[in-house]
Amino acid sequence: MDEAVQVIVDTLEELNTAHRQLITLGLEKRDAILANATDAVASATNRETKVIQKTAELDRQRLLAVGKYLVKRGVAPTNSFRMTQLIQMVYKAEEKQSLQAACEQLSATLKELQDINDFNQQMMKLNLEYIAHSLDIIAGPSEDEATYHRSLQSEGFKRFSQFDTKA
Repeated sequence: MDEAVQVIVDTLEELNTAHRQLITLGLEKRDAILANATDAVASATNRETKVIQKTAELDRQRLLAVGKYLVKRGVAPTNSFRMTQLIQMVYKAEEKQSLQAACEQLSATLKELQDINDFNQQMMKLNLEYIAHSLDIIAGPSEDEATYHRSLQSEGFKRFSQFDTKA
């Protein structure tokens, strides 16, 4: 196997491993969100940051390896160059299969990670809405504020709430 292609495949596999770590942390964070354990969420987020930095470095290595391969093949590297284009450029069946398998594996891992992150974002949003609603309930109805503050009432002051407290 061509050395440049092997470096690309190895880097893609390392990227997949790093994204698998992010999936594990995402699931850990999901469980912490459901348990309302803010310290565990913060801890998982800190560890995620470290893995994301590693992922960025691996992606930079991948881009360099692809660039070297393209230069070797006499093609000018561009920012819009896709892995599918690289796979099409490779002539040897073994290299093509290795690249394709690594890309498909990484793509599936990224899809799974995206689903977990979307779910976590929704859970965080719901938790924040619940907290805002709880604060609105504790603070009392918005009509009280307007009743006790004539100057604010004349200026059209209205307290905004995400939930209708009269419902």
